[in-house]
Amino acid sequence: MSKNKQIFIILLSLVLLLCACQETPKEDFVIPKDGTYEAELDATAQPRQEQDASSQPQQELELPETWSEDISMDGWTFRIDAEIKAADMDAFPVYETALTSFENIEDELKPVMYYFARDAVSKGEFVRTKSYYYDQIKAYIEMGWYDFENEQWMPHSDEEIAEHTAFMQTYIDNAPADEPPFTDVTPTVDNMEFNMVYELSDGTRVRTWTSGSTHFAVFVGDETFDAILQPESWVLEGDAFPGEPVGTQIEVENLTLEQATATANAFIEEVGIEGFGLASAEKGRMISDYSVQTIEAGYIFTLTRNIGGYLCLTGTTGHTALFSTEDETYSRYLIEETIEIFVTEDGVKQFVRSWPYETPVLVNENVKLLSFDEVQSVIRTHLKNFLFLYEHSEIFTQEVRMQASELTLVLGMVQKKNDPDRFYLSPVWVLKVNDVLPDGSVDSYSSYMHINAVDGTLLSYGNYDYLEGGS
Repeated sequence: MSKNKQIFIILLSLVLLLCACQETPKEDFVIPKDGTYEAELDATAQPRQEQDASSQPQQELELPETWSEDISMDGWTFRIDAEIKAADMDAFPVYETALTSFENIEDELKPVMYYFARDAVSKGEFVRTKSYYYDQIKAYIEMGWYDFENEQWMPHSDEEIAEHTAFMQTYIDNAPADEPPFTDVTPTVDNMEFNMVYELSDGTRVRTWTSGSTHFAVFVGDETFDAILQPESWVLEGDAFPGEPVGTQIEVENLTLEQATATANAFIEEVGIEGFGLASAEKGRMISDYSVQTIEAGYIFTLTRNIGGYLCLTGTTGHTALFSTEDETYSRYLIEETIEIFVTEDGVKQFVRSWPYETPVLVNENVKLLSFDEVQSVIRTHLKNFLFLYEHSEIFTQEVRMQASELTLVLGMVQKKNDPDRFYLSPVWVLKVNDVLPDGSVDSYSSYMHINAVDGTLLSYGNYDYLEGGS
């Protein structure tokens, strides 16, 4: 990421945080005080007709293909030139769920662990030995540091190397010289364990890992344990690896997207993943955490919850719900559940499941949605309410400062009234927004506005990195 881009993101973050700290307009409650949203969920579901050649769906959204409009913001313009995306659905269900722990969904994860470790001959605890930290020191010396101003790699000084070595010495002193012995194992679904290393008959090692109740992963190969997985969209922006120019592409040899997709689909079917849909597929690469060398390249497949037939997006539907309340627990940090699968020519090399949900329970099989005209109206209102600090901003000088390019109906997240631990998976409109740069080009960094498709309330503006606490 370039220095100019970093500065801009900091400025944008500050503006959005200031927006979030302002008194929320009366019409912007997520769960209105009059209980409109909950009343819609409690109402009798919209009837569904049996589909045959002559019948028509009882509820059908009439959507244009695009929405083009300029919204005046006191001296500058918010331009909407958006493609409208929604699945062809005849009913719009709502579900209720909550975040859970991996222990509670262990039955779903056992087949994943068994898939990777079914040929294991031994297992042991994962430990860092002294040699691991010696390798880090060696990499620190050999890599040096990148001078972004002069765009070149520079060696560390003797003083910096001494300081880094002294810092690492505590880790070295506390690390064993060798790994503890592995024990023989005959894999079954029942004896696959979290946070273990399995050694396969060919010497390959597989690590199963959890981080509290937030992330579960399986890594194939020692080098992948500490690797950073980078999608090509990051790399294209520049500086994903220090000094890489904007527009750098990832080269994947001996594997096409079609072949990788077939591998990912076969894996999903074998391990029994249900209730998820493909949100994105793109090239990706693994780079070493401390030597920053590319380990291997392939394709990253990201899955999100896909019950009810909605479209899937990734990195957009998790957000902070904004509430007008004195109880801070009702300005919760809602997080999207995802599954990430990394495929190379050797097969699936990494699996990550993040922020697991309980099995969603159907609340309303066909909730009534706002018409598209009503959706447009509430978006205009929310834009003017939440972007008022930009009206006299001098960050940009051109007339068109922001542009919306996509409006997509997804299964988003809405906090449950009077219950901070639970939330709904409900139809949500997601508006993709990019800043227009002074030269007229559109910045690659996107923000998202989330609008409740049932009652039109604002769920968030900006990515959830900005808004971690609400009003």
